[in-house]
Amino acid sequence: MAKYIVGDLQGSLTPLLALLSEVEFNYGKDELWLAGDIVNRGSQSLACLEFIMRHESCVKIVLGNHDLHLLAIINKVKSPGKFDTLDDILNHKNCKKMAKWLYQQPLVHHNKKKTIFMSHAGLPHIFSAEKAVELSNEFHQALIDKASRKSFFKNMYGNQPAKWDDSLKGNDRLRVITNYFTRMRMIEEDGTLELMHKAGADLEASLSYEAIPWFEQDRIIPFDGTWYFGHWAALEGNSGHHKYIATDAGYIWDGYLKMVNPKTNEMWLCDSNLKIKQMLE
Repeated sequence: MAKYIVGDLQGSLTPLLALLSEVEFNYGKDELWLAGDIVNRGSQSLACLEFIMRHESCVKIVLGNHDLHLLAIINKVKSPGKFDTLDDILNHKNCKKMAKWLYQQPLVHHNKKKTIFMSHAGLPHIFSAEKAVELSNEFHQALIDKASRKSFFKNMYGNQPAKWDDSLKGNDRLRVITNYFTRMRMIEEDGTLELMHKAGADLEASLSYEAIPWFEQDRIIPFDGTWYFGHWAALEGNSGHHKYIATDAGYIWDGYLKMVNPKTNEMWLCDSNLKIKQMLE
């Protein structure tokens, strides 16, 4: 059995199918992990969701900010933005069924040995991997409960609280959990998030010189596994760290869809012409 990890699809199924064909993906034995932002921006959001749900026995995903945005719209607490490409899902007869499936998905996924982890935005240095999984489970319970789900989506958007506190409760607690695992890029030493920064990891580009890329901060609790993340297209699929592997190579922005085999460290990049190049991570 082989495992493959792929960065943000953002509504782009065709390059994913090209990558899977390249490695002769075995739907009966192999496993595909997707690092969130399955939908939006591209023209194949519906096709992406249908493909994943059809192959849910071998596909594992985590929720990204665009996936949660879709669910907020479905819950009628947010209107589609002018750059959203979600109408094919919103107008589909199985929209509620797709939403119900997404409610079941976590913020953090890991293998059985807990050596390989994945979340959309990464692992903040203030959390252990165990704490991250615990918070993902807490979020999951809130999402599958109808009453708390509606309240959460109504209050999901916002940058505050900007820092974790164990005493946080309710929607404030869920919002900051969501922001750490689906929106985080730059973070301060005390865990304060800088959520306005969308450029690369260059410190000079930061809006706050107290904030640096989350994977550059010294960990409070050591992490001995490998963490795969998407979300940060400006990194072009390269974090510069062997423990924290960036998978978003900006396909939707004329970059590449990136796929990694975590066992062999092989990497495949597919461009918009469906040309694939293979190399070591």
